[in-house]
Amino acid sequence: MPAWDDKRLHAEFGVDSSPRALLDPRAWLPILRAIAFVLAGILTGTSSRDQ
Repeated sequence: MPAWDDKRLHAEFGVDSSPRALLDPRAWLPILRAIAFVLAGILTGTSSRDQ
């Protein structure tokens, strides 16, 4: 499926990504969790790609 099809489907179902979406407090915990996971991998020298 071409990338433009994905964008069309996202728009159709109202799940477009936008900078405004980051203002929603429900997004903060998953964002912080992802950042912590990446930082922990960097600090310990491991990566999820090393599997």
